[in-house]
Amino acid sequence: MLYATGGAAFAGTAVSICSPVAGVCVGDSQTRSGWVAGAGVEYAVWENLSLKLEYLHADFGTGQYIDPPWWWAARRSSRAMSG
Repeated sequence: MLYATGGAAFAGTAVSICSPVAGVCVGDSQTRSGWVAGAGVEYAVWENLSLKLEYLHADFGTGQYIDPPWWWAARRSSRAMSG
């Protein structure tokens, strides 16, 4: 039997960045939502036993973690403009 599947998907994600020089760590976690789609094939070996091969693709979009403080962004842009 061939089949297709799809629906909503949710994932808990986390990231942390540490600076060994400054000794500071920053972290962020988010619950992301997205979608999942897939297809598969199932074969009945016996009445109560089947084998299944399935592929699922999950997409949670793009996300930004750990927004830099406003002064960090200003410092980076002033460096880029000064050469």
